[in-house]
Amino acid sequence: MLHRELTFDIHPPQLEALSRQHYIHQGGAECILHKVSEDAVCSGVRVGPDFFPGYSVNPTEKELYFSIFAYPYDLAPDQELKLAARDKSGNETAIAFWHKFFPKKFRRRKIILIENFLQTVVPTILNKNPQLLPQGDLVKYFFQINDRLRQVNHEKIKEISSKSEPQLQWTAAFSQLSRSKVESVFADHRTYL
Repeated sequence: MLHRELTFDIHPPQLEALSRQHYIHQGGAECILHKVSEDAVCSGVRVGPDFFPGYSVNPTEKELYFSIFAYPYDLAPDQELKLAARDKSGNETAIAFWHKFFPKKFRRRKIILIENFLQTVVPTILNKNPQLLPQGDLVKYFFQINDRLRQVNHEKIKEISSKSEPQLQWTAAFSQLSRSKVESVFADHRTYL
């Protein structure tokens, strides 16, 4: 006969939003300060399908956390925002918090592809990305680069950023590279002709 002691936990973590006003612009980011009970193993903000984890404010105050969360530019403006916490048994608490949302329209542009541009840019990218499927046509390659390759890059960035250390990794402002030119702004929508 086998005997085991089991802990049966049906009580979700306690959770409270401490910061009171959150103004969120579509495509922007916001920060929320929250308090969570010590039994929580994970807390943060859920925005549509995405989860933005919380980080300890101070190791001596084990219940205080902050979450920096984004509202994606391509997410519908009616998504529910929730502060959530989960314990090791899988019990979860999710609460609404006060926020004001500001939708935004992003720039739309039409860009004409010229042969000279395709002959200059496409082969360079193809040489560095052998995983691209053979297309036999520079225009088809270009669209594969702007569709499949961009999606692969976005997924890789998401994977890397989900494993980041729980502290700031920079010490100064971000600067534009010298002698560089801004070709597009955030969330540009392009139609290629």
